[in-house]
Amino acid sequence: MKNSLQWFVTALLLLTLGHWIGTHVGTVSAQDRVSAEVRKALEDYVANFSAKRADLIAEQNVLAPSTLIGGTAVTTSLTAADVKHRYETNLNSLVSQKYGRSQVKNATVCALNDSAAIVSGQFTRYRTDGSVLSELASTYVFAKSDGRWRIVTQIGHSLDRRMTCGA
Repeated sequence: MKNSLQWFVTALLLLTLGHWIGTHVGTVSAQDRVSAEVRKALEDYVANFSAKRADLIAEQNVLAPSTLIGGTAVTTSLTAADVKHRYETNLNSLVSQKYGRSQVKNATVCALNDSAAIVSGQFTRYRTDGSVLSELASTYVFAKSDGRWRIVTQIGHSLDRRMTCGA
C-alpha cells in the first residue's frame, strides 16, 4: 500500500509539473518567437528607411490602411500608394537636411498575441557626415498579415514617453 501511495504521489507530481511546463514554457516560447519576429520586422523597416526606400516601406513594412499620429496631426494612408507618398515626402525632407541613416537606440517589444505587438523605442537619425540630426521616440503597432509583420500605426512622441510591457 505504501508503494502504491508513493507511486501515485510521484505520478501526480510529474503530471502537474508536465502540465506547468507545457503551459508556461510554451507561452514564453511563443512570446519570445513573436518578439524576435517583430524585432526583425523593425530592423527591416529601419534599414529600408535608412536606404530611403519608400517603395519597399510601402510594400514590405507598412500595412495599408496605416495611421501616423503626430503631436499635432493624424494622417491615414488608405493605400500602399498613399503610404509610399507619405514616406517619400518625409524622406525628401530629411534628405534636404543631409539625412544619412537611422539607428534604433533601444526598443521594447510587447507581444500581445500571435498577430499583434507594440514596439516603443528611441531612435537616432544621423546626417551623412555622422553627426546627430535628431533623437526621437516612436511607438508602433505591428500586425501580422499574410505571414508578414507590418506597421499599422505609428505614434511619434517625446523620449520620456516610451512604453514598457507589463504592469
